[in-house]
Amino acid sequence: MTNSPAEITVIYPMIELRGDPTAPLRSWTREQTLARERYRVIAVFAEADRAQAAAMEPLLGPNDELLPVPDRSFPDLVNAGRARARTPWLMMTEGHCIAQPGALDEVMRWVDANPDAEIGNFELIHISRNIVNRMVARWYDQTLAQWRTASSWEHTISAGFAIRASVLDEVGPMQPAFGAFAPFVQSARLHSRGVKVAHVPGAKVLHLDERDMAQFYDSTERFARGEFIARSQIDSTFMERYFGDPHLWTNRARLDRETAAAKTRAIVVAVRTSPRRSAALAGAFASLLGEAAGGLRLRIALDRLALAFYAIAIERLPIPDETRYRHFLRSHQRAARLAQLQWLHENPMPPAALAEGRHAVDELGPGDIVGVHSREEFQGRRFRWTEPVAMIRIAPRQTACELRLETGGIRGDPLAFLIAVVIAGRALPGKYCTSDDRGTLTIHLPTAFAAAAKDGVVLLCDPLSPARAGMADTRTLGLPVTSIAIRPLPTAPTAQDGNSGSSLQVVAVDMHAAKGSPIHETRAACFDVSRTDGWPGGGAGRCGARHSGGARDIARPGCRRERHSAGAGECARIERLAQRSERYRQRGAGAGDPAAVRKPGDAAHGVAVNIAPDFAGAARGEDQTHAICNRQIPPRGQGNRPGTRRQARRQGSRRGARQAARAQNEYLPGMLSFRAGGVLPGW
Repeated sequence: MTNSPAEITVIYPMIELRGDPTAPLRSWTREQTLARERYRVIAVFAEADRAQAAAMEPLLGPNDELLPVPDRSFPDLVNAGRARARTPWLMMTEGHCIAQPGALDEVMRWVDANPDAEIGNFELIHISRNIVNRMVARWYDQTLAQWRTASSWEHTISAGFAIRASVLDEVGPMQPAFGAFAPFVQSARLHSRGVKVAHVPGAKVLHLDERDMAQFYDSTERFARGEFIARSQIDSTFMERYFGDPHLWTNRARLDRETAAAKTRAIVVAVRTSPRRSAALAGAFASLLGEAAGGLRLRIALDRLALAFYAIAIERLPIPDETRYRHFLRSHQRAARLAQLQWLHENPMPPAALAEGRHAVDELGPGDIVGVHSREEFQGRRFRWTEPVAMIRIAPRQTACELRLETGGIRGDPLAFLIAVVIAGRALPGKYCTSDDRGTLTIHLPTAFAAAAKDGVVLLCDPLSPARAGMADTRTLGLPVTSIAIRPLPTAPTAQDGNSGSSLQVVAVDMHAAKGSPIHETRAACFDVSRTDGWPGGGAGRCGARHSGGARDIARPGCRRERHSAGAGECARIERLAQRSERYRQRGAGAGDPAAVRKPGDAAHGVAVNIAPDFAGAARGEDQTHAICNRQIPPRGQGNRPGTRRQARRQGSRRGARQAARAQNEYLPGMLSFRAGGVLPGW
């Protein structure tokens, strides 16, 4: 009808009918107290249900319409009904909802009293005929109560709500591909446009709940499947803002058996290099081992089996109501996960890798970093927590590069809790990892490691448990990441000092070849860097066993060098301490530091070509070892025996771990105060 005197149109989709199939339609066409000429009903049905629709046609009035559509989906039926409506207001409902007699009358009173109203939700009521009905009704009531809290956003209730037609036209029709999730996407788009959702006093619909667990599982799986389809097509920022960030979606690359196997092997490598610190990764190892061994098919089969047991327990076993309801909630989560796993199995993720450049956390995709939690915000900074075992994939390359992870110092010094970096089953030597006082972790990848990094750079960290700090958070955390950058290592033979204008002359000293499976890697060349002016003592110096000149040669972190005074001994491996702040130095040695023991054949080194830090104290004429390590290394025979060194490392490690734990506890109350799930602050 093109010209209708009606003020509101009821769009009734004839799908998912429960109980008496004629009762819901009759409640709209025959049992309302509102004058019949003031509203009309459009009953939309799929061509496959034409026989059922013919049986309901006698319930329609002269202004009503029975509308067939080709496809049998809720969005298709509602969109078709909306296209035929010509009234300023629309009434949306579901096929298994029975309107109370005065519902439409209450809507028109509310419209007259609120001329600027846009959307009004109905109140849902339930009838509990069996155990499952009671469980579902309780679950619905809790969900709706959560939607009404201040931390949530205003949802439309698809079981019954009135909406101004012009408002619905602004957001457009529902997406049929999203299935049962389509009404929620439409509701989020309405909210993003600033549309206000109110409650219509006195307007009620009776929601006919699922009769058994099989029916409830079906509803849950259709919703979960539609959600993943929507996430694959809609901007991730919008979806995370309104629907959170499901761990399974964010880490779907982890479900790949090769990825899980690589992370499992990395834990084994870490156990060999740092057995005590790696013991805390036992839980992650067990989880990854199951994924590597069974893959998606095994998880799907186990979830199906678990749902069958849950259904028996909920419907038949004589257990307390609270225990039954807990089983109901767990089965709901498992049914959703089963649908998600099935969709991921049918739609494998294409390979992805990070290209050269800086990538903020909002730009990182599921294939770029594997093993992360939802995006969060701390002190105005967006970041993600990784899991204790995380993998970063970088694009294939044949040249050395550096991988920089900005953490913002949210957890403190990243080296304090970094256990190991593993690439292609081989641990990266600790000398290639550094950090600064801004909490930036820099991982230098020599050519051989950079070439193998296309299969993933695995970072293993000491697990951080918020629950142990008294937080209501069951996650296990690793590294906070605000951005990731991949940069080539500089290869220019000279560099200009920006402070004094003096030049740095780079002279190659030595190279060593080290072979190991599966990477045959040539160690990065270490160089002697000498200032040609502005240095106490003047002159240029070379790093060597017999050199005793006055020039201040700077040793790269991780390189050994000889003392300036002949026969005074050697400086131990300093492993990143040179670039840490004073606060981090006091915590003790960082993760992955190799023993301060010199092996036969090692040569003295100066600064590598890619780093020439200006260490505090070097220009003041202090002892060079003190300028770099912030401590004096006693000569042989004076506290420098292997046993003494091992004891000092053990004491320093325990002391550093205790200090790091105290610092993390100080960070926790602030950094974990926000969790994704509602509208993010400032969005």
